Amino acid sequence: MGPKKHWQGEVLEKSLDESLEALYRLYQLGAAVPIEALAKKLQISRVDAIERIVRLQALGFVASSPALELALTHSGAAWGTSRIRRHRLVERLLHDQLGLPWEQVHQEAARIAPAISCALEERLDTVLGRPDTCPHGNPIPAADGSFKVKPATPLDRLRPGSKGAIATIQQEEPQLLQYLTALGLFPKTELEVEEVAPMGGPIVVRVGASRYALGREVASRILVREV
Repeated sequence: MGPKKHWQGEVLEKSLDESLEALYRLYQLGAAVPIEALAKKLQISRVDAIERIVRLQALGFVASSPALELALTHSGAAWGTSRIRRHRLVERLLHDQLGLPWEQVHQEAARIAPAISCALEERLDTVLGRPDTCPHGNPIPAADGSFKVKPATPLDRLRPGSKGAIATIQQEEPQLLQYLTALGLFPKTELEVEEVAPMGGPIVVRVGASRYALGREVASRILVREV
């Protein structure tokens, strides 16, 4: 078998671009990614997921085990970082300059970001003032691919009496973001954990004069930087 090809262009077929970005996001959460997890995230069949992975392997972006556990190559990780950078810069543009609600910017950016060139990416970064994070608090990679990540703890792991400010909202799902908007829970919002109910019960937090009982699933998506 000859050497694998390495991608030289800027534009990747839409289905492969989506698959690579999805794999990048899953890969950041832990070790190798099972093909089933990728298929579920993309909402496609296992067979379709395998077909895409085979093509991404041929481009030198993905490596897989005999059990179809997936990992990114150096080229794949670099491509994924670039896509995340462009995606989050577009989110900032839509939210900060166009006033789009933060629960809408993720899906809109997913449509726009793949068409952003390197030149437009740099211009966008400059015009926006080189932001560190997207509207949800997730870090925007620098042009060289590096991240500025500050330690933060999932809210569901904090103990009563803990204080801090919301750093990041993980997994930008519209319904979750709408719910947090109604409660006024945004990045930089200061809060205090008052109670942690036993047996997986809710977590009661105080925000200013208000108190909210948050389910563990919701609390696990909120990363807090303690003070």
